[in-house]
Amino acid sequence: IPGYSLGLLIMYWTCFKYRDNHLKLSLSKMVFDNLDQGIALFDYNGNLMLCNERLTEMIPAISGISGMDEFESMCGIDEYTREAVDSYAQQMFPTGGENISQLRCDYMRLRDDGGRPLGDLFVYTDASEEIDLLTGFHSWDHFVEFVHEYPSTFSFPCAVAEFDINGMGVINRNKGKDVGAQLIRELSELIRLHMPEESYYVRGYDAHLIVIAYYTSEEEIRACGERIISEFKAKVQVGYSASYDDSTDILPLINRALRSMTI
Repeated sequence: IPGYSLGLLIMYWTCFKYRDNHLKLSLSKMVFDNLDQGIALFDYNGNLMLCNERLTEMIPAISGISGMDEFESMCGIDEYTREAVDSYAQQMFPTGGENISQLRCDYMRLRDDGGRPLGDLFVYTDASEEIDLLTGFHSWDHFVEFVHEYPSTFSFPCAVAEFDINGMGVINRNKGKDVGAQLIRELSELIRLHMPEESYYVRGYDAHLIVIAYYTSEEEIRACGERIISEFKAKVQVGYSASYDDSTDILPLINRALRSMTI
C-alpha cells in the first residue's frame, strides 16, 4: 500500500509538472511565433535551435538552413566580426524582388553567469520606417534613438567616416533639388561599393553621409574614402575618426569625424 501510494503521488506530481511545463512552453511558442521581428537562435555548436515564421517571411531562403555556416553565408554575416564581439548591428540592403524591405540584424552572444558562451541570437527587424528613402541609410533621428535604446550595440573598436557634398545649397538653388538628390544618391552608392563589408550607414542632416566600419583602422577607412572622392563627380568634404577602445560611445566618435571635416 505505501508503494502504490508513493507511485500515485509521483505520477500526480509528474503530470502536474508536465502540465506546468507544457503551459510555459505553449505560451513561449505563442509569443515567439507572433513577434513582429524575425528570430534565429543557435546553440553553442552552431546548430539552429529556434527560427520563427516571421524570419522565413522576411528571408524566404532561410527555410531549410540548419547550421551557422549556411546562415552566415545566406545573410552576409562576417564570421570574424561575430567571433570578435558579443553584439553588433548590421544592415541588409534588398537586391531585388517585390515587397522587399530593408532589414536590420541585431546580433547578441548569449553567456551564462560565468561568462561562458551559450549560443548566438539574431534578431531581424523591418527597418523600412527607419531609413532615409533617398539613400537607404539609417535616418539620423531614428539612429540616435536606436543608440540611446541599445547603447552597447556599437561599443567596440571601429572607424567612422563622414561625407558632405560641397555647395549643396548652391546646387539646389541653381540646378534644382532633383540634381542635388541625385548627387546624394550617387555618393551613397559609391560609399556602399567601396567601404568595408558589414559597415553601418547613417544619413545625417542635409547631405551628410556617415559610415561606421567595424574593426577598421583610420588608415583603412581613409583609403576607402580617397577612392570614393576620386570617383565622385562633385567635390566632397570628408572627416575621419577611430577608436580602439572597446567602451567608446559611437555618438562622440561621429562628432569627432564631423569636427575633423571642418578643420
